Amino acid sequence: MTELFSTALLIEDEPAHAELIKRALKSYVGNIIHAPTGEDGIRELGEHYVDLVLCDLNLPDMTALDILAQVHEARPGLAFIVLTSSSDLESAVKAMRGGASDYMVKSFSSDFKGRLELMLNRLSDEEARKIREIQLRSERDAFWTAAHSTTDGLAILTSRGEIVFENRAFCLLRKVISETDHPENIVSLTRKLSASVADAIEEQLKGVGQNALWLGELAVPVMVQDKLVTRYFELNLSANRLPLDSISLEAEQLDEFRRVILWTKDITAKKDQERMNRDLLATTTHDLKGPLGAIINSCELIDSMLPEAEPKVGELLNRVSSSSRNCINLIDELLSARRIQDGVFVVKPKLLDLADELHEVVLDYLPMAKNKNLSLSDKPAGDIKIYADAIAFRRVLGNLINNAIKFTPSGGSIELASEYDEQEVRVSCADTGLGVDANLQHTLFEKYGRLDRDQSIDGTGLGLFVTKNIVDAHGGRIEVKSTGGKGTTFILSFPYKE
Repeated sequence: MTELFSTALLIEDEPAHAELIKRALKSYVGNIIHAPTGEDGIRELGEHYVDLVLCDLNLPDMTALDILAQVHEARPGLAFIVLTSSSDLESAVKAMRGGASDYMVKSFSSDFKGRLELMLNRLSDEEARKIREIQLRSERDAFWTAAHSTTDGLAILTSRGEIVFENRAFCLLRKVISETDHPENIVSLTRKLSASVADAIEEQLKGVGQNALWLGELAVPVMVQDKLVTRYFELNLSANRLPLDSISLEAEQLDEFRRVILWTKDITAKKDQERMNRDLLATTTHDLKGPLGAIINSCELIDSMLPEAEPKVGELLNRVSSSSRNCINLIDELLSARRIQDGVFVVKPKLLDLADELHEVVLDYLPMAKNKNLSLSDKPAGDIKIYADAIAFRRVLGNLINNAIKFTPSGGSIELASEYDEQEVRVSCADTGLGVDANLQHTLFEKYGRLDRDQSIDGTGLGLFVTKNIVDAHGGRIEVKSTGGKGTTFILSFPYKE
């Protein structure tokens, strides 16, 4: 049998009756305490924690109604069964009205235990229901307390966008936007500041039955100390499906029950920090690229003025020039990655002479290649035009050559080549370096994606990430063909335009 109650108090003055009742209770109660009088019962209640009381209606010193009154004062809600003879039903009903959980006639026939089991099961289920109700009420109260006290705005919407609940933070934001005391439709509210945001929310509300999830941003002008400033809020819209397995309603009827959650978070400080970081990065990199370029040009000029009898000086100049070129590449990677992340990376393509572009980039990186005793060459196929952003295209080629120089052992070679057909122009950068295993090639274009073996080699892991995004921005694609230990070839494909 399943234990329904841990401890029960039986208040019964008839020893024979008490013994029969205890026998019937043993299968359903862990521990049974017997008290022969009402006074003993009250004392036991003060000394032990019980979760069930069975009390004879009429005891020598008091009635069950007297005990029930004291129990309710000390332990409101405690399960209390009145035991009565068949002639005392009127008093039993009176006890029920006084707060007893149930009553039972002391008729010790063969079905007594069965009747007691049914009653105890019913009371146990009722106790479990009360506990669940208390838990739900506690969780609900905790949720609403948290919802009201959070600094993030929270609104609950109907599928038509009507605001049925708003916490304090959302109410303050709404009043800034609309200057009204009454909630209005979320679409009309946001439309006062941004038609695109309002349209996006309206579109999401139409598909609310499909687990809508949408993120957006809203700029809100706010008066601060008589000065108009803009604050930025992140909007998070979400909705869950209704449990329809036991409900049979038309779609229009279901819309009345659907609710959508809208969270708003003030991200002004975050955007200000990002803007400051972006401006600092742009200013710093701009200030660094000038001197680095001057160093590279000066190295090339000094090298051209050296007599051939000074090879070691020329080697040192190549190292200085290569280090400066590496610094410029690093700066370009950081700037490009930041613009891509911020969604402000823009390419301005035009028709370029491909042979000239390849040759100029090769000249830029020859000092680095020579410094590592590598052969670097370009072999364009005829007079080909490529439709690309000049600066971005050179950055792509520079990233590929720079990587090839890093990962190709001394004595190896790097070659740029090109071909075209009526659909696209293809540029390849092939080296005789370490190669990349096929099962690792998919990680090459991830942000900060670096192979474990390459951790000791200088780099940010941004070069190929930037390269792929630049190629994608041109409507092209990039492929890699490589076998471990047998070199790597990157192939760039750009749409052909005359």
